[in-house]
Amino acid sequence: MDNIIEFSEVENKILSDKEKKFVNNIISGLPKRKAALEAGYAESSAHVQATRLLKKDKILRAVSRGRAVHQQQSIHTLDKEVEKLDVLYEAAVEKKQLGAAVQAARLKAQLLGYLVEKKEVKHSVLDTMSDDELITYLDKLSSAG
Repeated sequence: MDNIIEFSEVENKILSDKEKKFVNNIISGLPKRKAALEAGYAESSAHVQATRLLKKDKILRAVSRGRAVHQQQSIHTLDKEVEKLDVLYEAAVEKKQLGAAVQAARLKAQLLGYLVEKKEVKHSVLDTMSDDELITYLDKLSSAG
């Protein structure tokens, strides 16, 4: 995984390579166990190592600073994309391409979070069954067929 952030001179001195990889993995959104595994910690102790690492001040400070930097980069990227859509909208209106103008306006609204796609998710009864209930249910199905 590529580095999400550049570490400061102090962070480079106090964090090991594995710790820096772990910090980048956490900032990128990986769950803590997976972040530890990807950083090179043993599978058998990855969860414990991740928990231990996330209690260290030096790790917490690096994660906090890294998230702030990452968020700032994301905001900058979002601003650029909004500016591009504004230019496209203006050009489409100028050329009287109303379909393109509407599309640019819709994409901008979606990018800014004003439009959200709704999807219906249905859960089956099986999702709420315990393992024993599920086994009993499957046994009934197999004996009926």
